[in-house]
Amino acid sequence: MLEWRASFLSLFQLLCAGFLFLNDLLACDKAVTAEPLSREVPEELADIFAIYMKGEPAPEKLSRLQHLLGISNSAAVAIREC
Repeated sequence: MLEWRASFLSLFQLLCAGFLFLNDLLACDKAVTAEPLSREVPEELADIFAIYMKGEPAPEKLSRLQHLLGISNSAAVAIREC
């Protein structure tokens, strides 16, 4: 039972750090416009977008993050529908 709790806590801390990173990314982009990110595995960026979207952020933040992660409108719609 303790191992499960430790794993859950580690996952929770990772998710919190991820949200802080995304919020920092959006704040930096607001100060100095950034170029979209790129990854060898674009699905990783889609996963990040999906997790952030579940937090129900403001539409303008979600739209800007979509741009920064290089996610097309059709991909964003598909992610929302999942």
